[in-house]
Amino acid sequence: MFTDSTLDSIKKELDAAFQAKKAGNEGKMRVCARRAAGIAARNYLQNQGIAVINANAIHCLEQLKDTQIPQTCILRVDKLIQRVDTNFMLPAEIDLYMEASALVNELIALDKGDINGNE
Repeated sequence: MFTDSTLDSIKKELDAAFQAKKAGNEGKMRVCARRAAGIAARNYLQNQGIAVINANAIHCLEQLKDTQIPQTCILRVDKLIQRVDTNFMLPAEIDLYMEASALVNELIALDKGDINGNE
């Protein structure tokens, strides 16, 4: 189960990502979105009894891909860990805020709860 503290940390990062996106700061939005997804991934892995190899958000997301999660989650993780190009951009169709939010909710649901802490 995701603790209230973990949910608060995730919400804080998603809120920061949303504000950065609104302000046009794509770099900060990517960092915050990935951090939120990384927190959720680390918590999900630990709740499944899987030792987290590295607490870094990207490493947690990569480790998450090696578990039994739905294909939709794997596709979201692939987008979240994609590197920017030489101009520090991702393909226009990738919205990391949306991908992170959706992945967080999917992991919480898989862990038998939701973003509001309800079962």
